[in-house]
Amino acid sequence: MKSHLKIDVRAILMLLFGLVAVLAIMLQVQRMTPKPPPELAKLGSERIGVVDSTYINHPLRFAIKMPNRFWLLSVLTQDTVLNRLDSNQMLHDQIVWLLSSKRVEANDTLALCKVGGILLDREKSSTELAINYLAEIISKHEQPGVRVHVVQHVTSPAHQVLKGAYFMVNVPDVLGVTMPVRVVALLPRGERLYIIESKTTDAFYPVIREELQEIVQRFFPLPLLTN
Repeated sequence: MKSHLKIDVRAILMLLFGLVAVLAIMLQVQRMTPKPPPELAKLGSERIGVVDSTYINHPLRFAIKMPNRFWLLSVLTQDTVLNRLDSNQMLHDQIVWLLSSKRVEANDTLALCKVGGILLDREKSSTELAINYLAEIISKHEQPGVRVHVVQHVTSPAHQVLKGAYFMVNVPDVLGVTMPVRVVALLPRGERLYIIESKTTDAFYPVIREELQEIVQRFFPLPLLTN
């Protein structure tokens, strides 16, 4: 009788331990998940718009918040229909660019950033597409005797929730290129792929490196708007 009682107690203790572990994991995930910005409530009945330093797009289910007031946001299109990826065409040419942002200080433009999207085939991973996109940039900018410097090869994750992939390159400062440093993040969500592409100069990159990282981390997936 005592033996059976010990087995039951052990089983209960193991179940309790497992429950505590699951709760701890859930709390950790909740802490890591970025909270949607409070600007959502200020947008009112609009479905796409800019509130303070935050761009909100309910149809495409995301918001992105700039690191500070020095980033000036511009809506590029109100279109909510994305192109479906055609593997026979250049990825860059198929992206629907939704917004752009310019980092200004005094009379200088320190960086440019744009955000776009495309519809995916399920079998395409963000890492694979990032590799393809990197290859496109290299092909476009390399010339005989002039090489693209890959500062950071395609790496995952790029985002704490959406994961994805990112890379960084320094393209040749020729053919009118004024911002050779490129940081690109590809973030998948369902059949959509969001692309965040930032550009800056060699001189300004050390100054705003953390801001470029913040932009990717301040990308917030949104629930479906039903009304």
